[in-house]
Amino acid sequence: MSIEKMIELFKKYESGNSTPYETQLVEQWLDSYQVDERDSAGLSAEERESDLRLLFERIGQTNRRNDMSLKRRQRIRMVSGIAAVIVVLVSLTFLFRNQSDTELKKAAHMAAAPLRGSDAVRLIVNNESLDLESSQHSISISEGKIRDGVGKSLASSNGKAKLITPKGRTYTLMLSDGTKVVLNAMSSIEFPTKFEANNAREVKLDGEGYFEVSKKYMTGVHQSERVPFLVATSKQLVEVLGTHFNIRAYADDNETHTTLIEGRIKVSEGSKALILKPGQEFVSDAGGSSLRVADEDVALSWMNGRIVFDDEPLDKIMRRLARWYDMDVIYKRADRNKLYGGSISMHEGLEQALRQLELTGGVHFEVEGRTIYVTN
Repeated sequence: MSIEKMIELFKKYESGNSTPYETQLVEQWLDSYQVDERDSAGLSAEERESDLRLLFERIGQTNRRNDMSLKRRQRIRMVSGIAAVIVVLVSLTFLFRNQSDTELKKAAHMAAAPLRGSDAVRLIVNNESLDLESSQHSISISEGKIRDGVGKSLASSNGKAKLITPKGRTYTLMLSDGTKVVLNAMSSIEFPTKFEANNAREVKLDGEGYFEVSKKYMTGVHQSERVPFLVATSKQLVEVLGTHFNIRAYADDNETHTTLIEGRIKVSEGSKALILKPGQEFVSDAGGSSLRVADEDVALSWMNGRIVFDDEPLDKIMRRLARWYDMDVIYKRADRNKLYGGSISMHEGLEQALRQLELTGGVHFEVEGRTIYVTN
């Protein structure tokens, strides 16, 4: 890896914008690096700290995020050792010089593990599939033109398009009417590249998405009326009149959750229709549907980089982990219906995430390749 790419990777990690694979790669380096008083390059701890400050001045990282966890702060301080290695152009193998062969193999396995989940976000438009650049995290649509986050033109269309996220990736979409959609991992949204005046704006969602819907008014004699925004899932139809809400509707889940954060929405399922108020959640499952008090912290936890579960069955928790880390799950003598509560950072590696879940008691995990085996 070139010096420039390493600097870019550290910059993304520091700002919290690194992908799960990039995050785990950096943290694997940091956790494996032995910080000595003086390393083989002849730099003292004070000199390493000075080099780190100079490095982050170069890449514009003087304004640190205030909400980093203690462990993350410790890791970022450890970047000083890595920065020194960058400055003196020491081989990356120096980072693992004190590791045993077994540890090296484990580090290589853990670093490579998320690769399948870092597949490109795909955009399907004009019957063509485009792999979007991993350095970009958003696209926007205006007058039928689709551009990436830096304004680069990707395609033009007056028809429909589809955005698909793989495991381990989130992505932001700005629709032509100004509506913002954030897709969670393993999700897709089908949308028109241009909404027709006075016609209902409709998109189709599979998976999970957070919506900030722009208000749009009719033209002509009905100009005081708002143009509705519709989100269709496999079980529900959500009608929006300018609001913020979250929908989780994965095909492999038995439940569909629509959580209203702000504004007003109408949720329909078959012949049943309800108007939701902020702080309410409409849930559809095999047994029917119900209106509940929403836990916004849980519903939007993925937007804040965490997987939060409150008395959820193990099976449901493992499906969420499998989507993010791109793993398969096999149960061996484990009670998949046992309830657990807790919170896991989506920036942690798989090993750390499973360890936190084990600490709640009554469950154990073994990882072989891309499979997690669950036992009592």
